[in-house]
Amino acid sequence: MRVRADRHTGGVAGSRRRLRRTTAASLTVLVLAASGVGAMYAGADGAASATVGVGLTAILFGGGLLGMRRPAPGRNPIRPVLVALMLRLMLYASAVVLITRSEWMHGPSLASATAASVGVMVAVELLVLGREPAAELELEGS
Repeated sequence: MRVRADRHTGGVAGSRRRLRRTTAASLTVLVLAASGVGAMYAGADGAASATVGVGLTAILFGGGLLGMRRPAPGRNPIRPVLVALMLRLMLYASAVVLITRSEWMHGPSLASATAASVGVMVAVELLVLGREPAAELELEGS
């Protein structure tokens, strides 16, 4: 397989930028698709619920993008990753508890949109990261 050199310019910053752009574009497409499907099945409440489901996915994946940096030398490299993960999971769980108590929430639309968007985002990010040269995936300071 031949890789075009001009596609992989920009080093670590270029890799992060490509991943951020792809994540934002993918989440935008997912919101539009999920709200359309939710509206077809359950009207306005289904559309809103599906949009919230994709929003919950955005919390998980968008928060992960914010944590893509290596800590200063001499620091524990796993600690910031674990802290960011715990904060995202707490935010996600709190949001789920609050929105599922809403009377307008359409549960099947919320659950379907969340599950589908998580699956799509995992696949998209793995594809994007798989296309980056290994050297560009190394974080700064390594």
